[in-house]
Amino acid sequence: MVVRGLAVLLAAGATFAVLAATIYALWPFVANVPTNDGQPITFLEGTSVWPTVLLRAATLVLCIWLIADGWRRLDQNLEKIMGELRVVEARHSLRAEQAEIARQSSSWIKLTSSFWYRLPADEHATRGNGGPSSDSIFRFWREYIYQGRGIARLHRIVAGVLVMGVLCLTLAFVFGNPHPPTRGAVSLWAYRSVTFLLLFAAVFLIFFVADATRFCWRVVKACRSQVNVSPPRTLELFSKRFGLPEHALYDWADLVFLSKRTKLITTLIYYPFLIIALLLV
Repeated sequence: MVVRGLAVLLAAGATFAVLAATIYALWPFVANVPTNDGQPITFLEGTSVWPTVLLRAATLVLCIWLIADGWRRLDQNLEKIMGELRVVEARHSLRAEQAEIARQSSSWIKLTSSFWYRLPADEHATRGNGGPSSDSIFRFWREYIYQGRGIARLHRIVAGVLVMGVLCLTLAFVFGNPHPPTRGAVSLWAYRSVTFLLLFAAVFLIFFVADATRFCWRVVKACRSQVNVSPPRTLELFSKRFGLPEHALYDWADLVFLSKRTKLITTLIYYPFLIIALLLV
């Protein structure tokens, strides 16, 4: 064990030495590229744009990581909730049904259904599922599962980003753009590229969190307007586990779903504020 630890330490030291030697050898060339047009590299005097570019590049990397992490956590959270509430089978069957209906629908219907649920699944919800209350339950889960897909979520986010992009272009056309504080083509290209990518990623993150929050609020409204949104199989399983009648578990099952989902959404809300704070810096 000691030999293995010593080997790891030696390997880490050798890697660091090689990296330091490479940086030392390439630094004159690397430093000359961003400064050959007259743009200096100073971090404390306020005469260089490179600290701003580096900070925005770091913020861009953080923003992309937050988007990926939030997307992953949303999917994992829903999978976990579905498993705890014993509705995984119902979710898979509804997904398969929705996929079949989507294949039979036009591209326009599939696109608009990402924003407004109008697929023909409503007609299938009356196929003897046990009365109006059961119909409303399956209608709820059809809408939630179909509009909660990653591609549907992406459609809504991109639509918001495009609207914001048109608004920004309109404002830039009316008021003009401020002159970038750069000297030389290299610094100008780096400044504009990093700034554009960062603003795009920041707006994407904002609409991603806003969409998740709005979608969760729609679930809260559905639970308030209906007696129950839990499938019959879920209530049957928990009724056997706790020894209570199914009607006594309506609110409990809905609250379990809402509490676990809103807990994650509350965490995601902080993501855009972190990026906005770094942008202000």
